[in-house]
Amino acid sequence: MSIDSNGAIDLDKAHQNLTNTSSSSEYKKPSNIIDAISKIQQYHVFEKDQEKDINKNFFTLRQFIDFSKIGFKNGFIEGFLFVTMLPFFQTIYPSFKIYFLHSQYTEFEHLLYLSIAYIPIVFVTIWLSTLSRLYDGAITKKAIFGLLLGRTTAFFLKGILIYFLLSYLYNLAIYDKDSTYLAIDKINNGVTWLFHFDVQYRSDDLYEYYYVYIVPAINKIAHEAAYSMMFFALVPFVVVISKGLYVNFNRRNSEILYEEY
Repeated sequence: MSIDSNGAIDLDKAHQNLTNTSSSSEYKKPSNIIDAISKIQQYHVFEKDQEKDINKNFFTLRQFIDFSKIGFKNGFIEGFLFVTMLPFFQTIYPSFKIYFLHSQYTEFEHLLYLSIAYIPIVFVTIWLSTLSRLYDGAITKKAIFGLLLGRTTAFFLKGILIYFLLSYLYNLAIYDKDSTYLAIDKINNGVTWLFHFDVQYRSDDLYEYYYVYIVPAINKIAHEAAYSMMFFALVPFVVVISKGLYVNFNRRNSEILYEEY
C-alpha cells in the first residue's frame, strides 16, 4: 500500500506497484499457472488492505489476456493428458492385455488406472475451485475470471474436438473397412520399424482386435471424454461465481441492516 506525505493513499503509486505497467518493458506477465495464482493472491491482499474495491481498470486488458492465455495453455495440457490417458487406460490397455497377452484384467487394475487418468484433472479442478476464497475485489475477480475463462475455453474446444475425432474414426471403421485396414497396416509397419520391437504383431490380428474391442468402445469414450472435460471446466466457474454472488448478497444485506439500524 502506497501512502503519500500527508498520510493519504496514493492510488497512482499503488497502481504502478500493482500492475508494473509504467512501461511495456517492466511488465512481466505470468509464465505459468502457479505464477498467475501467486499474482492473484497479491491482488487479493492489496485490495483487502485498501478495505474497498479498486477500480477494475487497474487490471488492464493486456493483463486479462495474459491470464486467459495461461488458463488456456494449462487447460490445453490438462486436456491433452486426459484424452490421452483415458482411452489408453480405459480401453486400449485392458483389451490389449486380454487379447494379445491372454492375461486377466482385474478390478483393482481397473480402479487404479482409471484413477491415474482422472487424478490430474480432478486435482487441478479442486485447486482452482479454492480460488473462491479470494474472489472478492474488482481486480482480483477480473484476474480469476480471466484465468478460468482461458481454461474453460481450452476444455470446451478440446472436448468438442475429441468427440468429433473419435466419431470420425468410428464412422470410418464402420463404413470404410478397407481404409481402416490400410491405416492399421501402415501404423503397425511404421511403429515396428521405428522402435524395432522384438515382438511383432500381424496387421490381421491388430485389425481383428481393433474391431472386436476398440470400435465398440469408441462412442463410449468419445462421450465420456467430452462430458468429463466440460464438467471439470465448469466446476471452478460455478464454485467461484457462487461464492462471489454469496458474498455480494451478504454485503448488500449488511448494508441494508446497517441503514435500517
